[in-house]
Amino acid sequence: MTNYREILRLHSQGISQRNIALSFSCSRNTVSKIIKRAGELRIPWPLEKELTDGELRQRPFSNK
Repeated sequence: MTNYREILRLHSQGISQRNIALSFSCSRNTVSKIIKRAGELRIPWPLEKELTDGELRQRPFSNK
């Protein structure tokens, strides 16, 4: 399962998409889509404290 929270956290620290993808054994395209969609939905970092991992997984690709 892709860890959206950690991908967004690492991206906020300036880690490259390629290195993030390597860290989570997922494709760079997956990382890119998550980051792009989070930007479109204006999901800020740090995340809201009440936002659960389940809700975060549902947000990026809902309302597409």
